[in-house]
Amino acid sequence: MAADASANPAFYSLPDDGGEIVAVHDGGNGPVWGRSFLGNPLVEPPPVEGRTVCWSGWFDDDETGVRTWSDAGWSAFRAWLTGALPRARDAGGTVVVRPRATHVLSDPQRCYAILEEFDEPAMGVLLDPVGMLAPSMLGFAEDHLRRAFGAIGRHPRLAGVVLSGAWLGTGETRVKPTSLLMDRADGGRVNARDVVSLYAELTPPGTPVFLVGPGASVQAARVVELLGEVNC
Repeated sequence: MAADASANPAFYSLPDDGGEIVAVHDGGNGPVWGRSFLGNPLVEPPPVEGRTVCWSGWFDDDETGVRTWSDAGWSAFRAWLTGALPRARDAGGTVVVRPRATHVLSDPQRCYAILEEFDEPAMGVLLDPVGMLAPSMLGFAEDHLRRAFGAIGRHPRLAGVVLSGAWLGTGETRVKPTSLLMDRADGGRVNARDVVSLYAELTPPGTPVFLVGPGASVQAARVVELLGEVNC
């Protein structure tokens, strides 16, 4: 069943260059939700005070992701979490991991697995359904997106849903995603309405939405408009 159209989510802006994650309001920025860290935690571990959103890491010499997806990448990420989560817990903070197509957490199954392995309040995950699509997956995007939402869309430690565009394999989009709702490097090959429809169907009402790139308030208004359409 789709979410109640009256239960619009809270929106937050994920900064392109890291830093404070703030609530999006018509009149400007709202309260700070947490901080975003865009570095590689396997090389430069981020601070873990308060809510810290970070990538799951990658090997710098592995542009395609193959070695990062291997047991070596998984082991390195798990080792980092094993050390980081007790520090976050002691500081009253939360580590919120953000997946990406060529990072260690590259698919919904791995997101679910890491949440189950590290079963504690100091650990959370953002679902970035389009951001987990590799270029070869764009032709079957609808199936992949439904599986992503179905795997962790209702997990109790899902921190929210990121609306980013797809990664195309080159350049800064590896770590600086484009927006799903604005001008995008992927040429709009994933329909924003389809993603919002799955969000409404497969996450609890009011699940927070995280926006990337410029024009966060415009993006938020567009999501509300699309939610109204899919909930009719």
